[in-house]
Amino acid sequence: ADSIFHARQKLAEEDIGFIILDLNLADSNGTEGLQTLRENYPDIPLVVYSGDDSEETIVRAFEYGVRGFVTKSQKMPVVISAIKIILAGGNYIPDEVFNSIGLSLTKNPRVVSELKEDNYMDKLTPRQKQVFKLLLQGMPNKIIADRLDMAEGTVKTHLNTIYRVMGVNSRAQAIIQAKNQGLI
Repeated sequence: ADSIFHARQKLAEEDIGFIILDLNLADSNGTEGLQTLRENYPDIPLVVYSGDDSEETIVRAFEYGVRGFVTKSQKMPVVISAIKIILAGGNYIPDEVFNSIGLSLTKNPRVVSELKEDNYMDKLTPRQKQVFKLLLQGMPNKIIADRLDMAEGTVKTHLNTIYRVMGVNSRAQAIIQAKNQGLI
């Protein structure tokens, strides 16, 4: 589809199982179209494929619940691998994005074992665990609130607590941390 309008038409008419979204469609402004699609089709895995690789755009995309972000500068095998990971239920964040959101790609086993020893899941309430599970499924805050029958502000409060317990600052960092811990 060449616009969010046409994408919404196709999504209403056909059984679509996966969305690849360019953030620069004619009728949307950056992540505006992304927000619309996530709010209306939260169960369809969505990956952003964009030429805009700014930290702000990437973090905002994950805040809206994308399952992956692939820059247009990536080679096609990387794009295909990202899609396969997402279709298998995972999340994809490109290697070069880790540093821009404050994480490193170190494979230091001491760091990984320290993370496992500090099991933050034991520190979360049952409700926070429900919010976290939906976050890991790529659901935006509004959908999490609807699914758990709570106010969106309550979701944000739970997420802030989850981030604090995990020692992260954003949804993208929480996803990476969960992946490193083997939770996803």
